[in-house]
Amino acid sequence: GDPLKSKLVRVSSPPPKRFTHAHNMNQILNAQTLTTLLLSLLLLLVSSSSAFIIPSSTTRTQLTQRRQVSFTRQRATMTMMSEETNAKVLGVCGGIGTGKSFVCSLLVEELGCVAHIDADKIAHQVYQPNSPVLQEIASEFGSAVLTEDKSEINRKELGKIVFADSNAMKKLEQIVWPHAKNLIRSEITQLSTNTTSTPSIIVLEAAILLDAQWDDLCDAVWIITAPYDIALQRLIEKRSMKQEDAQKRMDAQEGNRGLGRGKNTATEEMEKEGSRITAIVNNDGNERGELVEKLRLVLKEEGF
Repeated sequence: GDPLKSKLVRVSSPPPKRFTHAHNMNQILNAQTLTTLLLSLLLLLVSSSSAFIIPSSTTRTQLTQRRQVSFTRQRATMTMMSEETNAKVLGVCGGIGTGKSFVCSLLVEELGCVAHIDADKIAHQVYQPNSPVLQEIASEFGSAVLTEDKSEINRKELGKIVFADSNAMKKLEQIVWPHAKNLIRSEITQLSTNTTSTPSIIVLEAAILLDAQWDDLCDAVWIITAPYDIALQRLIEKRSMKQEDAQKRMDAQEGNRGLGRGKNTATEEMEKEGSRITAIVNNDGNERGELVEKLRLVLKEEGF
């Protein structure tokens, strides 16, 4: 008779399910099947994972070696100075103390290369009196960087600006490097015209070969390397530099392409897409004769 009680709905729990022995066995079998499938899938993934493994350092070395050997095939796709002249141009770069100048001298004295162009000496010609480049530099940095008669660079004043400001140094490089490249190209053309030997190989030495984008003047580019302690010892003994000064000079090149140790290394630069670097030569203090044979082998591998 209570109206509230009359609205209550009685909800009964469903009776517990009764599982047969056969049903229990089916559940067990399904679980085993699922486990087997999962294990099979896992094994499949493991067996095919080699496609995702990053190559080891040994593999990278093998790839680099194969790239060096296949250089003669790469050259067909490159715009080279030899297409414009009668000679092939071998670019040589490397950090201070690596012995790149010595390597260049051996290439000429011992291995038949016809000439050695020192890009540093060529670049100094850009600053000759009354050079048109002087006005470009003065426009960028002010007339104070010129001498009183405006005919030469006041190196002391220009140095104060560019050595104190990396951005200023980059601006100076952007002005000077293209003019230096034109002088180097002219020198290559003249040497090529005057030579009659076959094959004719002109060696172009430049520490900043890659940074200055002079590598497109070359048919091949070598980077000369040396262990840090050996390069340091060379600077101390052969250039009479104090150890602290030598270390500063070496460390200052860390940012140059192909010359660094932690980054910008020769190997990293060589492995870049479109790189013109064809060989990395380790000048680790070998005897002269051993180094000559090493250079001879690289020349042969590259088809010179």
